[in-house]
Amino acid sequence: MQVTLTKRIIPNYKLVNTFLSSDAKSLASIVYCPSLLYSKLVAPNVKLLLDNGVVSSNIFRILRLQPFVICTVNLGKKLPELKTLGFDPSTSYFAPALLAKIAVGKSLWDEKIDVFKSWGWSEETILEAFRRQPNCMLASKDKINRDQGFLDIVWRAGSFQGLWFSKGLRSKRASLLSPFFISEKLFEQNFVKCFEEEETSRLLKLYMGKMNAENERVHGKCDMS
Repeated sequence: MQVTLTKRIIPNYKLVNTFLSSDAKSLASIVYCPSLLYSKLVAPNVKLLLDNGVVSSNIFRILRLQPFVICTVNLGKKLPELKTLGFDPSTSYFAPALLAKIAVGKSLWDEKIDVFKSWGWSEETILEAFRRQPNCMLASKDKINRDQGFLDIVWRAGSFQGLWFSKGLRSKRASLLSPFFISEKLFEQNFVKCFEEEETSRLLKLYMGKMNAENERVHGKCDMS
């Protein structure tokens, strides 16, 4: 026990406290993740983070919010992955991105990618969303589907109100529900591209404009956690 105390527990505590600069914060992180005191990976992983350019403020965030990351066996594999994806270890996005990469296994990661793709997102769009708000990959598949379904309704409702009724392109007696229960392809065919060329062009511009604006908003926030 004395060997463990002097060679592991005390050095680990001092190292954690070096970044948190507070006994209260250090103890809070240790209570949340007791392995911080006993794991032999703490010192090597902290060194690994520093050697890869992770700044002290990000190590502070990890120790405060995601301390188990410091005790992760495969940390060395995740850091190059994030750099390849374009993450800068000096930015505040790096810590949550690292958590997402560690917490979400490859098979589940791929399943979430497929969920985003099912809503029309490209690989590039998904990657950009992850770069801007890494927490989006921590959301459950059900949460992603619910949020995307809601946004889809917002897009369609905007187009429906914008020109169909105001420009007399669709009867006021027409069903208000049918546009929201069909695929994107059928929606465009039956409710956007079916009018005269001039009005169809205006509808497409309005509809695509709303979709692009909403995509930008999602990529800016994308907080689905």
